[in-house]
Amino acid sequence: MARKGKKLEHGCLVKWRNRLEKARKRGGFTTHESIMAGSWRVCAVGEAHGLNPHIVKYNEILAPVDELLDILGGDFAGLVSDSHLDNYPQKRDFNKVETCLNRIEKRLEKLYTL
Repeated sequence: MARKGKKLEHGCLVKWRNRLEKARKRGGFTTHESIMAGSWRVCAVGEAHGLNPHIVKYNEILAPVDELLDILGGDFAGLVSDSHLDNYPQKRDFNKVETCLNRIEKRLEKLYTL
């Protein structure tokens, strides 16, 4: 059952989906996007925290309290960074980045209903 008075906002992931589509068109994420993906403040989980602080809670070191979001955020950062490197064997696997975004959204929905 959803929480009364609290709405789950997915607008945060729209920004990363837009970045993903642009990366697909140009063949990779930019250095700046790679750096952003590695920061809890502005990665996909970080943007979710900004819009949903009642759902995406951070601990004292500014990492997600939820263990699965912590793992997914790390996966996301790695996938975006890997697509930036020319010599990485799985570079530019945008489908994996999209799957990770989907998993983050799914976890947000689950946390919202708890």
